[in-house]
Amino acid sequence: MKNKMDMNNSGYEIILLKFNRLLTKIVAMDKKLTFNVGGFDIRSTDIHLIDTIGRFPNANVTEIAKHLGVTKGAVSQKLTVLEKKGFLRRYKDSTNAKEVIVDLTDLGWEAFRFHENHHQQVDGEIFKFLAASSQENIDFLEELMDIFDHMMNRYLDQIK
Repeated sequence: MKNKMDMNNSGYEIILLKFNRLLTKIVAMDKKLTFNVGGFDIRSTDIHLIDTIGRFPNANVTEIAKHLGVTKGAVSQKLTVLEKKGFLRRYKDSTNAKEVIVDLTDLGWEAFRFHENHHQQVDGEIFKFLAASSQENIDFLEELMDIFDHMMNRYLDQIK
């Protein structure tokens, strides 16, 4: 059995090729995928913004942008659209008037639950795989995802 140091570059290249192929598919899916909630068609990026707001109650725009890995400007633009459709509301923080807090409305929570159910159905195979994995493998995958995340951040910073 080969250890990590003995693995030739082609093994690493296969992993990166698979990662790049996955990214390409995710981008293609993101462009095509829309959900209908409450009579409104919402794009994948919108539903993920709603999901983030639901997972991080009372988050401000800066925190939401950080969780999503996008700019505050991008979040603000999407928030305006989703607020007009009735998915969320924004209000001033009572302890800091400079901060704007974002909460989901009933329609927003409906979209949040719809998204959760969607992922339960679509991602079942991944959940099953992870549930059967050792903590060591989970830790490894989490570290690998962090490395990919940092790599993509560096790449995005270079192309700005």
